[in-house]
Amino acid sequence: MRRAEAAMLIVMGDFADPASYLASRRVDRLLARGREVEWWAVVADRSRPLTPTPADDALLREGRSFAGADDEWPAEPVRIPNSGPATAAYAEAFGDGLAHPMRRALFLAGWRDQRDIADPNVLRRIAYDVYRKHPAPFTGRPRSVVGDAEVRMASRRQGFLVSMAGGPLTRDGHERIRRWREVWQDVGSPSLPAILSADGLVSGWEAVRFLAEVDAGEAGESWLEAESDRAYEREMMRSAVG
Repeated sequence: MRRAEAAMLIVMGDFADPASYLASRRVDRLLARGREVEWWAVVADRSRPLTPTPADDALLREGRSFAGADDEWPAEPVRIPNSGPATAAYAEAFGDGLAHPMRRALFLAGWRDQRDIADPNVLRRIAYDVYRKHPAPFTGRPRSVVGDAEVRMASRRQGFLVSMAGGPLTRDGHERIRRWREVWQDVGSPSLPAILSADGLVSGWEAVRFLAEVDAGEAGESWLEAESDRAYEREMMRSAVG
């Protein structure tokens, strides 16, 4: 098969999932190499308690076996957060062009630092830091007496991305979350993380391993580089973002 320009990787993951945490670390390495990756956030278990719960020992052992020296695997005891509010914050930041900085900050806060990323006050502090370090959404916008042309953007400067109930603040945020979940369900609700492909998908710990192989240049990527794959990804993009 003729090799073409590397196509975008589309990775679906859950902020409450240790495999997705490691996948996020590997995505950052691919981004540093110039690879185009898009992350879609999915809440796999909507019944998870709002407060963090102790992680299963077997799950932690499996994750530790996949973690590299620079993955900053969390020190025990590990408590797994409810990922709904974090997904809402991510969906809002996605619309502002800050998907990767917000994804990175949420995973590190929830896993490495063991902060409760279901707490809107914690999310506000995380978002404030992300938007302060990445002012691009505000560049070139006309100023008003309160500093921003839109109240929405002014509130984002202060880290307000989710309601006190933990939901998105905008209709676009709600729609993004709904469509990401629909795509995940349409492909069979696979274990997360999951990487979409024209020939199927790679999911769970196999997806974590695959991302490491892509980073090392060891994975066979014909299904990511064929024209049909790019068409499939464009279709998924339209489904996800309208």
